[in-house]
Amino acid sequence: MSISKKQPPILVTGAHRSGTTFVGKMLSIRSDIGYVHEPFNGEHGLEGFDRYFLYLREGLPCEPAYAASIANLLAGQAVYKLAPPRTGAPLRTILRPTLRSKENLQYMLSTKDPRVRRLLIKDPIACLSSEYLHRKFAMDVVIIVRHPAAFVSSLRRMDWRITFSEFLSQPALMDDHMAAILSGHDLDSLSEVEKAALMWTCLYSAMTTFARRNPRMITVRHEDLSYDPIAEFQRVYEGLGIDFSSACRRKIEAFTKATNPVAPVEGDVHTLRRDSRANVHRWKEILEEAEIERIRSLTGDVSGAYYQDSDW
Repeated sequence: MSISKKQPPILVTGAHRSGTTFVGKMLSIRSDIGYVHEPFNGEHGLEGFDRYFLYLREGLPCEPAYAASIANLLAGQAVYKLAPPRTGAPLRTILRPTLRSKENLQYMLSTKDPRVRRLLIKDPIACLSSEYLHRKFAMDVVIIVRHPAAFVSSLRRMDWRITFSEFLSQPALMDDHMAAILSGHDLDSLSEVEKAALMWTCLYSAMTTFARRNPRMITVRHEDLSYDPIAEFQRVYEGLGIDFSSACRRKIEAFTKATNPVAPVEGDVHTLRRDSRANVHRWKEILEEAEIERIRSLTGDVSGAYYQDSDW
């Protein structure tokens, strides 16, 4: 059964730590939309997808092989990587060869469910292939933009370190989008704050170019979704041709209302129920003023398209 022949698939992307999981979940509330989790992820995504931030466009030597894998994904025929074995869970040990991973199980449920008419792929790791997926596979693309200081502070909370090796090892990506940004920087000498800011600039410089070249791509700021979730989600729903039902409205309200906690659960990668408005500027409590100014200086050429002086 080919899901892709029913309605165009949706890609929800953006930089990692930009809210793609939350947005993906809120856009796949309806039973006729099947959620697919990070098939491009090098750790737990599809077999054969081992590079983070893969850059695809027509004409690249690697493009035909990846195109075949993506076609299989949309046809419900792809396979996720086998999850590492876990001790102390006999049932999981028995089911592991068949189910492979929780991501693969979710994919199987989404593609085999007869109610599903459309797949929604949530994947920040696919952000640099989003234009290719939009043009080659007619995916409707939603790009989430998050304030660069919020991105940096979120990486600090998770203690995620930055490496540019995945960019530098892709010559076409460097030539098309990133050489001018990274040149002139001694990457090894940068602080983690500077590396994170520079990564934000690299990722959103490319995505901004993609969106300008492809007007049907939808770009939405994380902050706008947080300040006015009902109106902003309704706009995105309408842009994707999805009915914004009362059930969708109620669930979004429940996940963003002011009585939800502001801070994430300690050690939790994705805390979905939050006081969305209060969460917007938590980065001001985490970062020092000098760090914020440095982030602004490194991201300004790109962030100026999305954020004004008052947003800093």
